[in-house]
Parts: sequence; C-alpha cells; structure tokens
Amino acid sequence: MSKTSKGGLLEPRKMSAELFSLTYGALVTEMLRDYEDPKQVNMRLDKIGFNMGTRLADDFLAKNAHVPKCTDCRQIADVLSKNAIPTYLGNFNHDCHSRGMGAPQHPRGAGEATLNISISFPASRGCCGVPATVSNWGGGDREFSLIIENNPLTELVEVPASLSTLNYSQIIAGAIRGGLEALHFKVYSSVIENPTNTEIKVKFDQILRDNLPAGEDD
Repeated sequence: MSKTSKGGLLEPRKMSAELFSLTYGALVTEMLRDYEDPKQVNMRLDKIGFNMGTRLADDFLAKNAHVPKCTDCRQIADVLSKNAIPTYLGNFNHDCHSRGMGAPQHPRGAGEATLNISISFPASRGCCGVPATVSNWGGGDREFSLIIENNPLTELVEVPASLSTLNYSQIIAGAIRGGLEALHFKVYSSVIENPTNTEIKVKFDQILRDNLPAGEDD
C-alpha cells in the first residue's frame, strides 16, 4: 500500500477491551432504539466505519511505514490480516472479569418494543489478542474472507435471536472498505457473525485512478 502520509500523529492511549466493547454495545443499542430496524442500523454502521476508514488511512501508513505498496489482492489481504486489524483491533488493555452488565436501558412508550443487547462477561473466555487469518479465496483471487477469532466488539456481547438480521460488526467491514478506498482500492465488504468468530468478506472491484473519497454523506 502506498500513499503520502501526514506523519507526526500522536499515539493514542490504550482503551480497555471491556470499555471498548461496552461503549460500542451502547452505540448499537441506541441506534436500534432510534431506527428500530436492524437493516437500517447495518447501513449506518457501515457508513460510520467507511468514514472512519478513510480518515485512518494516513494514520495506518504513519504507524506502518515498512508496509510495501500492494499490487494485488493477496498482498492487500496479507496487510489487512497482519497489520491493519492488529493495529486497530488489538490496541487494547485486556483485563476482563467474570461479571455481568446490561446495556443501557431506555424507557419506551406503551406498546413499543424494547430493543436491547445483553452484554455479559463469561469467566471461561479470555480477551487475548486479535488474530486474523485469510481464507475462502474465490473469483480469480479477487474475493477473500478475513477471519477474526477474538473480535473485541463481540467478545462480551450476546445479540438476541430476534436481531438475527443485525450485522453487529458491520463497522469493521465499513472501515476496511473506507481505508482501502482512501488508498485507491474500491472493494465491497460485508460481515458474517459466526458462533466462534467474525468473518469479513471482501471483494475487489477496481483500482481508483482519480480522486480520493471525501467520505459518505448521511
């Protein structure tokens, strides 16, 4: 990957994985309360992630000056799995405890459905690193999946079956799409929440020759 970086960026303080998960859970819960439609929330999370990704491109290059310019999808997948995901999903203090905590509750009017996400802290599961592997190549090496084994967004979260259409980690897929587009690679990305991992499906579309993306409007 190659793009002129601004440099001189301050190293952010590490946030605890527990606080990160709770904060994100509260955000998704609030969006579900506002939109009451998981598909609309998916779209909003994707836009938020896209805009984050376009802004993180310079930061990533500043932190990973050794990363060479990518010329094909296999190199892109390698950088995402070994550099990008560990940089932004692994930069936490992992200190989990066995206890329970609910997502913020919001009183609703009579007859209205209450949408919430139950957040728990199981003793048997530790928060340890964020490995990502590449698999499921297809489309002539233009499609692949990133498998995240310990996704800090979902590590402490149980999404109710009634919200099965919610792509809880869609913000990650959006960030990957936005970051790559800022580096002139147009891709499509989506997320699949499996019982034991998070799968980000990435499909390469084209190399952008002209302007950088300005971000997606609401």
